[in-house]
Amino acid sequence: MSTSAPGGERELVGTTTHVRREDRSQPLAREMRSAWFFQCQARTLVDGARRGKLTIVQQELKIGADPNCKDDKGFTPLICAAGEGHAAIVEALLRAGADPDVIGNYKSPLVEAVTHGHLNCARMLLECGADVHLAVGPARLTALLAAAMFGQVECVKLLIGELLAPPPLSDHHWLRAGLGATDARGRTALMLAAFMGSHESVQVIIAACTGAELEARCQLGRTAFLWACAGGPKCTDAVTELLKAGCDIDVKGKDG
Repeated sequence: MSTSAPGGERELVGTTTHVRREDRSQPLAREMRSAWFFQCQARTLVDGARRGKLTIVQQELKIGADPNCKDDKGFTPLICAAGEGHAAIVEALLRAGADPDVIGNYKSPLVEAVTHGHLNCARMLLECGADVHLAVGPARLTALLAAAMFGQVECVKLLIGELLAPPPLSDHHWLRAGLGATDARGRTALMLAAFMGSHESVQVIIAACTGAELEARCQLGRTAFLWACAGGPKCTDAVTELLKAGCDIDVKGKDG
């Protein structure tokens, strides 16, 4: 359909309307294509980091992939690489600007690294400023709590060394919050190590403990000694270490 326009020119009304509608839809289409592209890129980068494919990770970063992107499940490349112990990929991601404290799916890179005993990855993350006090997930696990729970002795040593290092001169409120940190149930690293029967971790933590930390109680009123006793036969050596440290053997929890 056409109409006469001023000056004798003819305007194609139907065509004009169609073009205007198409113009309105083009930004939305471009946005959808862009979102799809970045989602695919994130999926490729995270999967490459998880599987230890350094070349793929480097290629994706080179073409502008976000090192802090998340896949459909909320995992970031750094969380996956740290959890799998791919140190070269952890280094590449950190160099590209990955946040060492990013949380995805209730996990953080440092907690993942120490949970699985990947000491080199944990060390790199700490050197890049990872927060040793950061607690994640419903259980509220810090890196030290996770390392103690899963019996990763070398990681426990690394983290205690980090926690007890001299604070910056500007920090006048440095407390031993990391060593005395508790999970969602009020359990300290010593309690978790004792309950899991990791006597080597118990030894390391006791050496750094004060008397108050040795006799700390959880929400159930249990001390590390009571948690070790509750752990059964696997905790015999942990009980021995706690007795040698002079813990109170007459203490009782709220549950008796």
